[in-house]
Amino acid sequence: MSNYSQRRINLVFTIALINIGFAILCTIISDKFDFIWLRNYNAINILAYIAAAYLAKNGHLTIARILYLITSSIGIAVISSFAGKNGSLEFIYIFNIGLPFIMFSYRRERAYIISFFILPLILWFLLFITDYNLFAIRKIDPIIAKKVIYPITILSTISLVIFQLIYFLIINASYFNRIQKKELEALEASNAKSNFLSTMSHEIRTPLNAVIGLSYILGDNEPRKDQVQNIEALNYSGKILLNLLNNVLDFSKMQSTKIELDNIPVDLSEAIKQIKKFMKLLV
Repeated sequence: MSNYSQRRINLVFTIALINIGFAILCTIISDKFDFIWLRNYNAINILAYIAAAYLAKNGHLTIARILYLITSSIGIAVISSFAGKNGSLEFIYIFNIGLPFIMFSYRRERAYIISFFILPLILWFLLFITDYNLFAIRKIDPIIAKKVIYPITILSTISLVIFQLIYFLIINASYFNRIQKKELEALEASNAKSNFLSTMSHEIRTPLNAVIGLSYILGDNEPRKDQVQNIEALNYSGKILLNLLNNVLDFSKMQSTKIELDNIPVDLSEAIKQIKKFMKLLV
């Protein structure tokens, strides 16, 4: 069950329960008009929808969705064959065509979406080219189909499509809320990092300035010849570290505000000489 979201499980379970109600209604109507085969078929559909609801609730979501969509798509074609053109039951396929997009994950289950998007279209086309004789030649009285079944079909289709649209809106709203929350968390983390870098850089710069200043003082106080090179290395190392801290501060500014770059001349030969002197002391 952990592989599927609770939202999708609840969706399949709820839609299966709704279709149990539709199947019971179709069973009653079939029995009233003495369509024994259709009554028995709808009774089987009730069991299929109950199985789909049970499987969804117990975490077997893939089997539940496949069972539901096949039962629903074929069921609409069968009932439409008995209701005929005047019943217009095939309009419920409008709901079924969009259903795979909210039942399956587009990223992980694209093949299922395409398959169950095409299935209702094929059955709808077959109903049209066979003049609604795809599964049955005997029809309900056209007047009854037009006055009773047609209004029920239209109201059911409108209700189901509205439900689908509302569900899409809820999913989108939830998705964008999560994105906005993640964006705020990322900005807060970035700001915290920038504040930390800025604070630490300033705290380190204060004693570092003292080290550089004292190295200047030591150099001006006529040190011994064996101390001159050490003092120069100390002063140069302090300047390098100070420059590094300045770069860290500039990096922090780049994330929050715009900065302007300055063209500063650099004497590479002198820098290499200083680095060479410093490295000799470490060897």
